[in-house]
Amino acid sequence: MTFEVPDVTVTGSAGTATRTVAVRSNLPTLSLLIAQPSLAQFALLTNHHFNSAASEGSGNRITFTSRTLFSGPVHTNQQFMFQGKPWFGGAVTSAGCPAGSLGPSCNATSKAAAQPGAYFAGTYRSVGSMTPSPDAPTECAPGDAACAASPNVQPSFPQGVDWDSPVLPLPTNSNNQQGAAQAGGIAIAGNVSSLSLYRDTVGGQDVQRVSFTTDAGGTPVTTELAFGADRLLRILAPDGSWQDATRNPDGTFAPGSPAATFNGVIHVAGDVGSLNAGPNAASGAAVAPFAGLTLAATGDIDITSDLRYADPPCSGAHTRNPDGTVTPAPCTNLNAQNILGIYASEGDVNLIRPGGSKPTQLGNDPAIHAVLMAGQGAVQVDGYNTGSALGSVNLIGGVIENYYGAFGTTSGDVQQTGYSRNFVFDPRTLAGLRPRTSRPPRPGRSPCTTARPPDRPPPARRHHQHGGNPVRRPHARQAAFTLLELLIAMAILAVVAGIFSFSLLGTLRASQVREAAAQLSADLRQARSDALRTGQSASVTVAANSAAYTFTRAGVPQTRTLPSGVTLTSVVGTSVVYTAPTGTTGGNGVTWTLTSPGGTRSLKVKVIGITGKVMTDATN
Repeated sequence: MTFEVPDVTVTGSAGTATRTVAVRSNLPTLSLLIAQPSLAQFALLTNHHFNSAASEGSGNRITFTSRTLFSGPVHTNQQFMFQGKPWFGGAVTSAGCPAGSLGPSCNATSKAAAQPGAYFAGTYRSVGSMTPSPDAPTECAPGDAACAASPNVQPSFPQGVDWDSPVLPLPTNSNNQQGAAQAGGIAIAGNVSSLSLYRDTVGGQDVQRVSFTTDAGGTPVTTELAFGADRLLRILAPDGSWQDATRNPDGTFAPGSPAATFNGVIHVAGDVGSLNAGPNAASGAAVAPFAGLTLAATGDIDITSDLRYADPPCSGAHTRNPDGTVTPAPCTNLNAQNILGIYASEGDVNLIRPGGSKPTQLGNDPAIHAVLMAGQGAVQVDGYNTGSALGSVNLIGGVIENYYGAFGTTSGDVQQTGYSRNFVFDPRTLAGLRPRTSRPPRPGRSPCTTARPPDRPPPARRHHQHGGNPVRRPHARQAAFTLLELLIAMAILAVVAGIFSFSLLGTLRASQVREAAAQLSADLRQARSDALRTGQSASVTVAANSAAYTFTRAGVPQTRTLPSGVTLTSVVGTSVVYTAPTGTTGGNGVTWTLTSPGGTRSLKVKVIGITGKVMTDATN
């Protein structure tokens, strides 16, 4: 969206003399990028909380069990079902749309059919009937005293739960990825029988390998590409040498110069029969430390090996302790840059288990480091209901899917076949790191920028018009303005300058308050993160009518000063303490008002309830 910011011209005349004063806009246009928030910021997001349309029609629900261990936000547009004691390390939200209601009666703008609640061991409970409370619900048979002491169904929500949240729509096609791949990525027409991603060394350089085989013409054709941190593509030539790769008009690649740049997007107009880590399948990395990749396909994507980051943000997996508590996997390497997105826009993302009809290198307890997404289908295990139990899928990333694909089967709370889920949320996505899904900005331009469009020339110098022609006067007469004429021109200029300066001052004050609110909010979120990661509580303490506050980390208080003369003018609650290891607060919440110099602009920073969620609200 582009807004035109006009120049201002004022013309004054006295007798036969005329003076024109022009005030040039310093920023002729303002370009504003408006986009939906990234769905990569979820450990799990389901549109339908069933594994298929047929299951939804029959009411056959997918269950969270004691082997369900999720950190990071979890959301469904429908209703959850719980069995045993599943653990959720992040905020849990449900839109509450019943089976069959998503669409006209339950959507992002209207939730007329919504029924906030959940299923516990097959029994539906509305929010009002959850016991002992909606924040910590349990389920026991009436009169079962032993269960009352240690409930059979007891999901854990240390970061809180919201049973009536908004519906979050999913994209249903990969047009953005296809366009990006055609412009500066790898666009593959037709099915791909094998696509290998793995870290390698070429000519002494650390590279990301991308190898794919197509057979659209009936004969398999394999293309071997590689790129380093400079994102310049190289190709394995027929003579076995690595050469610069040029991009042909049809999207294929050939040896040539100059080397094509790679924006990180791979698009397949068809199925991916085997996505694997090539020679690194058994051990080693699928994604190099510098690589940010998105693989999008219009059909199915079958994953046939572990896919690991060379530089993962988290290590290990969540662990269920003997006393029933959970020790989260540590995520301390948050400056890592490698990330992988896998997106099946019209098909499914299938994890191919061993023992089935299709060759696979996946075994027990596979490691998948990626954000997995199925816009119309599901992320699921092929043959989930056959064979024996195979441990857990150890994911670092997240899963976004239309249907909640099945990973295995259980008997009560015991795994029988397939995999359970041990999902470690990638916290880097909350800080803005995400798989590449669209064309990057042009060099020198940010996605939200102020600049003159390239096809718009600078405005021509303005001339006074009289009778349709420029007025041309002798130099001596142009300089001969009376004092009255000069005063008139100066008065007009002062009015115009005052309008602009008032507007600019208001913009400056608003910017100062936003900067201060961003700093305070960031410190609050950091305090919560410290409590989760380090096992030590952290706090933020403020005082009214002060331009500073105290941020205590690892027992060490730090004085933090608000920028640009902003002050805390109203304080409801003076301290927020995030308690280790859950990162929760005392539950009372706080509201702190930040005000700019002169009191013309203010914002409220709020910490909500026990979850400690941080929000910023305008007060005017």
